[in-house]
Amino acid sequence: MAVIDTLARPPTQQRVERTRQNRRLADKVLLAFNIACDVGDVDTAQDLLNILEEIYRRRNVNRPNDRRKNVESLVEACRRLWNLRQDT
Repeated sequence: MAVIDTLARPPTQQRVERTRQNRRLADKVLLAFNIACDVGDVDTAQDLLNILEEIYRRRNVNRPNDRRKNVESLVEACRRLWNLRQDT
């Protein structure tokens, strides 16, 4: 039954679901970090940022070509958390 439901959906919906399933763990943690920032949960945001740093640290050993993108994401996350702390 689930297969029939999946086939009946428009192609764009199928692509969206595949994209959600294929997101990297770091992307999911970054999304959770942004949600924590949105709701003003500074402690959770800090914990998620620490986890994100660890994920990037481990990944850089295996995939050094991703380093620049990872660093940019991490810098933006640090900047957002710093701004959030200044506002509270």
